Amino acid sequence: MQHGYRKLPGWEPEFRAPAYFRGMINSQELRPGNTVLLKQEGRIRPTKIEVAHFALLAAGKTADFFPVLLKDDVLLQQGFVENKEYALYPQAREFRRVLAVKGKEHHELLAYQKSNGDCLAWATVNGVTASNPVRHLHQLQNLHHALTGEEL
Repeated sequence: MQHGYRKLPGWEPEFRAPAYFRGMINSQELRPGNTVLLKQEGRIRPTKIEVAHFALLAAGKTADFFPVLLKDDVLLQQGFVENKEYALYPQAREFRRVLAVKGKEHHELLAYQKSNGDCLAWATVNGVTASNPVRHLHQLQNLHHALTGEEL
């Protein structure tokens, strides 16, 4: 017996998701079409949110939903282009996606991946930050949809 705890007969450790999957997802941020990681039948898979998934969330199954962290491969899959001329490249990386928004302003989604792998994205208008930073794919999808009215 170590640390004052004792193992009960038949006790098995609870499944713990790897650090990449940890973190609660805010179900109020989700809308149909968002991509999240969903635990089903013991496997965690990327899943597009459908109306039926909201029933699971309403039943308190939020622990089965995980956010997709933004990473370079996720950004490239979503149509971002890497800026190879970025001053801190290759230690840190910059990604851009120009948005087709009516008007004279220049709208972009910018994303930066730091040397530690942490990635943030936000919207800019004429080079000025126009949103809070986001770290998850569903948040980026929502930001894109709010600005363009189209899916990412």
